[in-house]
Amino acid sequence: MGKTSKDIRKMREEYKAIRSRSQAPSPAAFDAKVKAALVTLGKKNPTPADFLDAAKVVRFLCKRCAGTGRFVTGTLNGVPTGPGGICYRCNGYGSQDDADARRNFGADNHAIVRGVAAMLRGPATEPDLDKQEQDADDQAAAAFEERSYGRRD
Repeated sequence: MGKTSKDIRKMREEYKAIRSRSQAPSPAAFDAKVKAALVTLGKKNPTPADFLDAAKVVRFLCKRCAGTGRFVTGTLNGVPTGPGGICYRCNGYGSQDDADARRNFGADNHAIVRGVAAMLRGPATEPDLDKQEQDADDQAAAAFEERSYGRRD
């Protein structure tokens, strides 16, 4: 059973989405790597579904760890120091496929939403203050208010 034009259009859109979130240096480099993967898989007349499957598995060098699989914790006199552990963007492989890119995209957006929410909430309160410190603060505020405005009951 052949694919309808609507199915093919969906596959093309998904392919473009995969290409846009990949670590490829350019769309042309992504397309070339997908075509090379198709040749490796032995696909002589690839279908749009074959292109989509190949796009999901091609891997590109991780930009976070520069392919080492370990993240750099900092620099000392311009020299990277570390390693600080496995690179969470590529799970220590040094390269990313579409599954890694999708996970990172979701994590990045979650972090952005958390940051905006914190910004909208305003300055953080200190829930760690114990009861005595809160009482002392309340008494000091009441004493200040009494001195400034007179006793209010």
